[in-house]
Amino acid sequence: MLESHCPICQQNNQCAMAYGQNIENCWCMDTGFSAAQLIEQYLHQHPQISVNKQQCVCRSCLDNMAATQLPSQACVHIYTP
Repeated sequence: MLESHCPICQQNNQCAMAYGQNIENCWCMDTGFSAAQLIEQYLHQHPQISVNKQQCVCRSCLDNMAATQLPSQACVHIYTP
């Protein structure tokens, strides 16, 4: 499998490292959550999926992981008289 393709959906993952750039330049560094933790949790839940160290998921798959694995941000309104 190509390093530039998502191991889940096979689409281009747009990973900066797959194109020889530094990880700090990758889109996954600006997501607001830990991509590495989400991927690790996903792989634990889906052992049939394999990802090598040089391969990353795409933004769409990572967003789907976050939506299903991260607790939702509940909005709480506090009444103050």
